[in-house]
Amino acid sequence: MSGSRCRLLVAALSSLSLVGCVERFVRIETEPVGAIVIVNGDPMGPSPVEMPFQHYGVYRVDTFHRGYQPDRREVAVERPWYQWFPFDLFAELLDPRTHVDRHQVSISLDPVAKGEDRSAEAAELWMRAQAAKEGSR
Repeated sequence: MSGSRCRLLVAALSSLSLVGCVERFVRIETEPVGAIVIVNGDPMGPSPVEMPFQHYGVYRVDTFHRGYQPDRREVAVERPWYQWFPFDLFAELLDPRTHVDRHQVSISLDPVAKGEDRSAEAAELWMRAQAAKEGSR
């Protein structure tokens, strides 16, 4: 292999280390702050919560807070224009910059009448069950 071809090959292989990527995050905020957030059955902790994700689509978000009605909803996380073919090839493989895709979900919980609140106890019981399940693995 000639010297110029070798340098060209090294330059081409080196440029692969400069490929960009896309970082994806979804932030879940609640009113009131501090509600327990569970996404697709996995506890995320008290709100506000920011979590990375790999795939666009629909996520099930459950929120619980003492004194408020529990909330369950399906949240659609839509892909931006640069994540559609053929633009995604450029954004993920050829563009050396890191693209950050952030989504935000705001959930407002409704208060319950005094004496009817069992959601916080249910959420705490669920979290303890999850911790016990993880501990048994």
